[in-house]
Amino acid sequence: MSLALATLLSGCAVADGLMGTNLAGRSKAAPIEAEWVKAAGFSAESIPKVALFAEDISGHRWSSPAGITRGMEDRFLVKLLANGYQVPARSDLAKVMKEIKFGQSGLTDNDAAKLGKLLNATATLVVTLNSVDVSSVDTPYTYNGVQQKRHYAACSISARLIHTETGNNLGIAKPLLWKSAIPSPQDPSSSIFIAAQLIANSLPNRLEQPPAAPNAGNSSALPVAK
Repeated sequence: MSLALATLLSGCAVADGLMGTNLAGRSKAAPIEAEWVKAAGFSAESIPKVALFAEDISGHRWSSPAGITRGMEDRFLVKLLANGYQVPARSDLAKVMKEIKFGQSGLTDNDAAKLGKLLNATATLVVTLNSVDVSSVDTPYTYNGVQQKRHYAACSISARLIHTETGNNLGIAKPLLWKSAIPSPQDPSSSIFIAAQLIANSLPNRLEQPPAAPNAGNSSALPVAK
């Protein structure tokens, strides 16, 4: 990662899913958006095909680990396709993954570049679940003499787009720390999937047209070649 890009990414976006629920007289919060930071000179039009890989390095114990990464991938897959990218099939990804061995710490940038190249993709999008923290607090309610609790999950998710030829970072989503209520302390997946969707929504759109130049109607005003 370049020093300039690393500097831009310092800090972590924090979002509270409890806001906007209008509890205890609180007014609704503005829509929450994740932040995507593009590398200098990045052009979405030059990235026709993106390999998608989701990983979980949180250390959380799941009854179905594959369901968590699959759920995160689903949010990004839908958004990538809607934004004009081609995405290799999951079956092709599974075959290639058998050829790549990586540690428990997660997929390195070099691994990501190799993965995308084997899938004939221009870039690889790596989505990472960094941490999950579940907590419970007492409510003022009881049921059959049992104190009722409210459960919450705080999760951190990040994403990075790696060029398959150079291994350079083309863009990174600042880690999003999302906290929201969950129905059960054994299943924080709903909070994770909301955070994943927020970051997916920040992906660059290949279909967006650049704004017209201020003097587009003036024939004497010619664009400057770069």
